[in-house]
Amino acid sequence: MADWEEVKRLAADFQKVQLSSTTQKLSERNCIQIISWLIDRKMLDLIFTSDGKEYLTPAQLVSDIKGELYDHSGRINLVELAKIIGVDLAHINAHLNDVLKSNKDIQSVLGQLIDSSYIQRIAGEINEKLVQQGQISISDLTIQYDLPADFLQNQVVEKNLGKIIFGKQDKNDPKVFFTESFIARTKAKIKGALTGLTRPTPISSILNQIDISDKLFFSLFDQTVSYGSLTGRMTGAQYIPNVYARSQNEWVNHFYKQNSYLEFDALSRLGITDQKTYIKKQLANQDYQILNSCIVSKTILDRIEADIDECIASKSFIDLQINLPSVFNQTDQEMILDLVLNNQKRSQTVLLENYVFSKTFIEKLVKDCESLIQEKAKDVVESGKYQQYNISLQASSTKTQKVEDIEEKVDKREERRRKAAGGKSGGGTQGRETKTKSTKKLYRAAQRNNSESDGDVAEKKIVLKIIQFDDIKNTLQLPLEEEGVQDDILDEIVNYLLPKLNEDAIQVAAKIFATTVTDRTANRRQTHNEIQNKLNALIGDVRLFDKDGSSSSFSEDALRYIRCPIVYREIIVQTNMMISWA
Repeated sequence: MADWEEVKRLAADFQKVQLSSTTQKLSERNCIQIISWLIDRKMLDLIFTSDGKEYLTPAQLVSDIKGELYDHSGRINLVELAKIIGVDLAHINAHLNDVLKSNKDIQSVLGQLIDSSYIQRIAGEINEKLVQQGQISISDLTIQYDLPADFLQNQVVEKNLGKIIFGKQDKNDPKVFFTESFIARTKAKIKGALTGLTRPTPISSILNQIDISDKLFFSLFDQTVSYGSLTGRMTGAQYIPNVYARSQNEWVNHFYKQNSYLEFDALSRLGITDQKTYIKKQLANQDYQILNSCIVSKTILDRIEADIDECIASKSFIDLQINLPSVFNQTDQEMILDLVLNNQKRSQTVLLENYVFSKTFIEKLVKDCESLIQEKAKDVVESGKYQQYNISLQASSTKTQKVEDIEEKVDKREERRRKAAGGKSGGGTQGRETKTKSTKKLYRAAQRNNSESDGDVAEKKIVLKIIQFDDIKNTLQLPLEEEGVQDDILDEIVNYLLPKLNEDAIQVAAKIFATTVTDRTANRRQTHNEIQNKLNALIGDVRLFDKDGSSSSFSEDALRYIRCPIVYREIIVQTNMMISWA
């Protein structure tokens, strides 16, 4: 029975096999070949995974990208995304636009995908940070979130300002945002710090104390001052409280009123850096002049002008160091004299350092030196130095004339050569002309060197020093002491007078020399007349001796012996006189 049942079961299985269709199976290799054939003919669009064992359709890749972005809370790096999905980064970049087009809330930022949910989340974090700190800056957020500054400012902060982020943007620095409470607290800190100051304080010290940025400080300071909460001012890098500025102004006005001048260094010690601008504003209604180191009122200028008028009238001098405050330097004194001296007064005065002398006073000093001039001029004539000076002047004049004559001759010679050279042209004389030109250049250079040498000699001014510095100093020292002139100006006076006195001495020497020459000429004429008369007398005696001696009581031989010695003696005497005259 059991065998029959087994037979029936086998028969049924056989029948089942006969009735079933045959199933065809493809190997993995065949599948790869078929798919590659379809891809090559662009009948199928598939993406290989990195290991090459799987395929993805573009739609599946886009779906996987969105899924991974969602899984990573709305922000994922493209390199990391390619590793997770298992495809090459090039496929991610190729289908990135499809992802962005399919969802407008997704953005691509510097190799990252970010959706709106992530932006809203970090906007909430930024608002919490803003509430805690009172202010935030885009630069800090850039470091914290590792995102571009423009993206954070435009797409995150400014886009959600007033919606998720509650604060205000700084007008002076758009990359900084505050809360109203922070602005109020900071203004209170600035006002408290500045109100407590009583002297000029550097802004850097104030910022260190209240711990705020310089940009925020200057912005809020301008607002606070415009509202009238602060009455001080900033000058340069310092804050000057109103109480200090008021005391400054009072001191300046009082000092100027009492002294009629104001020194720039004194203003610097008060902390005023731009002194001229401050004076122009503070003393706007005052009549003053700006000098080198200070300003001076018209009162002082009028006083100095009156002193100079008195100096001219009294034929004396004034010392500006005594008549002006000690803070006035040499440049200030010169500027004051330029202001008070007109052309007429300048012609009546002489300025030496800080002294103003009347011309009459200087002329008196010249008069005191007249005896010295006479004495020195006489000595220089008697010693022959003046005559040598005259000879040198004449020689110098001759050399100058000689140089001018040579230059004139050279110019004429060169002009003739240029005219002659202008007529030459062509032919076989080109080499000869070149040689001639070289010779001419050498000749002209030699002539020019000689002319320059002669010119240098001629330009040397010949000076005869008759009056010496010490001579004038010794002569004037006592008279100046009697006039009350200090020794410190004595050398300046001597230096001023020395050229004039020396020139006067040369003129006096010229007169003495001329007088001497005239006297000598007159003496020579008188001597000449005497010699001529004696010669005439001698000739008469000789003629007398030559007459017939018949009337004489002496014999002719005796007369010969007597006549010869007498005539010989007279001739010798007259000859010596002629030699000495010559």
